[in-house]
Amino acid sequence: MHLRLFVIFIQIVLLLLANPSFAIKHSLGGSVELRYAEHTAEEGGAEVLNANHFVQQYELLWEGTGQLSEGRAGKYDLALGYQWNQVDSEINGAEVKIDNPLDKIIFKGDLLLAPGGLPFRFHLYSYDMNRPSLGYRELGELFSGQDYDGQQGIVSTVQSGSYVITGMTLMAGVKNGFSRGIYRDALNAMPRLFIDFRQADVRDIDGPTPLYYTDRDLAFVSLNKNKNWFHYRFFTHTDKIDPSNDYEEQSYLLGTIDHLNRRQWIDLTNWIQMSTDVSYTETTPNPNAQESYQERYDYNLFMTAQRANWSGGTYTSFSRIRDNNSLSKSLEIPILAKGRLNRDTTWRVRLESSRAESSSVGTGTETKEDNLFLASRLEAFSQSRYVVSPILDLEHKDGSRGRGLAFRAGVEVYNNQRYRTDTDLFGSYTVIMIDGTAESGEGVSYWEQQLKGQMAKDLNPSLRTSFEQDLVLGGGVYNGSTSDYIQASIDAIASDSNSSAGTVDGAYYRSITSWSIDYRPPSRIYNRVELKYDYLDSAVTSGGQLSIFHNVNYYGRSLKASMDNELILGRTLFDKFNEDVDLVGGSSIVRTSGVVDKSFASYGRVDYAPGRNYQSGLSFELEWRAFERGGSDQRYRVTQEYKYSFWKDRGLLRKLAVLGEELEYEDYSPAFGNTSSLLGFTLFSELYPTRQTLLSARLRYEIDSVDRTDVLLVFLTAAVDFEKFQLSFDYAYGTRTAGINGPQRIEHKWEMKVKKTF
Repeated sequence: MHLRLFVIFIQIVLLLLANPSFAIKHSLGGSVELRYAEHTAEEGGAEVLNANHFVQQYELLWEGTGQLSEGRAGKYDLALGYQWNQVDSEINGAEVKIDNPLDKIIFKGDLLLAPGGLPFRFHLYSYDMNRPSLGYRELGELFSGQDYDGQQGIVSTVQSGSYVITGMTLMAGVKNGFSRGIYRDALNAMPRLFIDFRQADVRDIDGPTPLYYTDRDLAFVSLNKNKNWFHYRFFTHTDKIDPSNDYEEQSYLLGTIDHLNRRQWIDLTNWIQMSTDVSYTETTPNPNAQESYQERYDYNLFMTAQRANWSGGTYTSFSRIRDNNSLSKSLEIPILAKGRLNRDTTWRVRLESSRAESSSVGTGTETKEDNLFLASRLEAFSQSRYVVSPILDLEHKDGSRGRGLAFRAGVEVYNNQRYRTDTDLFGSYTVIMIDGTAESGEGVSYWEQQLKGQMAKDLNPSLRTSFEQDLVLGGGVYNGSTSDYIQASIDAIASDSNSSAGTVDGAYYRSITSWSIDYRPPSRIYNRVELKYDYLDSAVTSGGQLSIFHNVNYYGRSLKASMDNELILGRTLFDKFNEDVDLVGGSSIVRTSGVVDKSFASYGRVDYAPGRNYQSGLSFELEWRAFERGGSDQRYRVTQEYKYSFWKDRGLLRKLAVLGEELEYEDYSPAFGNTSSLLGFTLFSELYPTRQTLLSARLRYEIDSVDRTDVLLVFLTAAVDFEKFQLSFDYAYGTRTAGINGPQRIEHKWEMKVKKTF
């Protein structure tokens, strides 16, 4: 198959080159790339690693583009080339298995026929421009996790092979059913037609993940009348390595979905629109596969209406899915509407009705669920200073996954944004009642009241304060399975409770009080202080928590600074800390776990850059936690950076050199155990003799108290980067003193790359 496609492609190329009426712009190019790398390591004077690779990549490529009849009839894009790759890789004397040589023909043929003035477009293409993908493996210990290590490791895998994509697209017919000219009547009578075929032939059986399959995708779409489209799609997957993965899928669709899968709307009247579609999809797997045969029916009926004082829509959808083991059906009918009663009053209504059924052939189990939900909202007095907004929600749920009635009613009062004022007010009162039977069979009867108030006031142009109070009072037996849309505040702890199936029985009280003040003077200093007290009393858990938060930011022309501080007193509700700490050198420390009843955290950052020459920064992190069972842990980290750049001011501005240093220190003291710390210091320099050359050096020293070792790392780089020639050399040296996890270790790593493009 591939050979026939290649022969056809060559014939098309020769035909286009031989025809003088086809103006073609072509070029011949290629590239040569060589890479050699070595990585060695010693521990206690004995060699433990000796790996290297040598990669050769050669490519010759001819490319051509042209137009048909000076662009009036279409255009084409061609490419033909050859690749030859040789990868020799060795790890500790064992040769990495690679199917050398990796050679292949690469090609691309893209032809577009689009005669001007005619409703006809034909696109034909076939290409395989895939280059080999090399997989690298980092074998050492000292250089892993270092971002400035320019080397990728030793080649251990190669993903190559052929990835041939072939297809065609045909579009014919007049858009919107209207055309001018002497053939107008004939063209308008023709239906719009869209045919798309795409085949992917993938063969890479020697890579780390062998692939050998064929995908065929055919789409036939026709416009029958107005905006009514007919779709037929057929897809097959043929796996030539594991035939049990084979399957085919075909689907039929009729409705107002165009060839680009965009929904179209039909005007029934000047204020009613409709869009509908029905589809059938059949999936047939291999008889030996674990997946079962499946057929699916989908139907959608959407309608919208728009009048002067109201608008609305309904979006009905039905689906039926059947396979060898089960049958499921679902119906959803949402209705949305909004409008205006008068100049002072607007309303919104949302009605959702849904039904879901599923049955299992093997076990005979059946599940059903019916749900009806109504949400309504009214906004009154919209022209006055304060808006009153009553809300009313009702829900009825029935089925095998819980059943019940839920009711929510309330009112909101807030100031109108149309009136400028220095005070913002908001208040609400909500009542929730839920009654029914949970999925587990337990009886549910629960009520809840919520009172919320908010006030924000501008004391002056730079100072703003706000206060918020949220009170919740409830009682009874609660389970979240009795309702889907109306959920009480107690649902947050019911889902986390250890009771049977998430059922909570008893009283529930929660109070959240918060106060904040914001200071934003013209001096570009922003301060915010927030106090919050959260008190909870329930059958699941009880407790109080006070949190104090402070944030300060400064944004100047050359100086930027920020700091966040947070103090928490009291048990952290529902949160248990069990996090790991990754120290600056890459070591991982398991933090102390348990329930925290007091904590403090502070994070800060300062950046100073008075010009393009000088840049510096300082950041810190501090975390302290006290545990309910006793003891405390703390972690702090300090990072400092400095960089100075030299620039050529005369003539064309460019960077000449960069000098810099980085200092990092991190310390972790657990509640029980030994303190862990790591100190890292880095010096680096970059020199740019010309715009195309680079010389860089980096020296890093680490003291790790976890492994009780000292680490010294050296990185050197020399590179030349021209438009058609690149050359680079990277060298890395690392040494680690003997520690508790092993003897002294020394690593050498270097790589040279050269690439010439012509």
